[in-house]
Amino acid sequence: MKTKLLSTLAVSAVLALSAVTAHAQTASTDTKVDTRIQNQENRVDAGVQDGTITEKQAARDDRKLNNIQTKEEKAEARNGGDLTKKQKKHLNKKLSHNSKKIHHQRKS
Repeated sequence: MKTKLLSTLAVSAVLALSAVTAHAQTASTDTKVDTRIQNQENRVDAGVQDGTITEKQAARDDRKLNNIQTKEEKAEARNGGDLTKKQKKHLNKKLSHNSKKIHHQRKS
């Protein structure tokens, strides 16, 4: 059990570090979306650490957050570094949906 916890923490740390590194490499201008992504990453990491989220769930959540981050970066690249209102609304809708899933995972 102790070994499983350590491996879970190690996987979580690697995923968090890769997400932070990727995030640092792309300077986004929309801080609200970026803040929400970082907040959700922190919630997933906390869930893994306290055992309410499994490694499999954390990996899925990280993939979803990375997907949202990629969509944000592509949208910004198309618009000279800014998001349109429609793009912000779309990304925030995806983040809200993901936030509810994380909340449900942590409560189960």
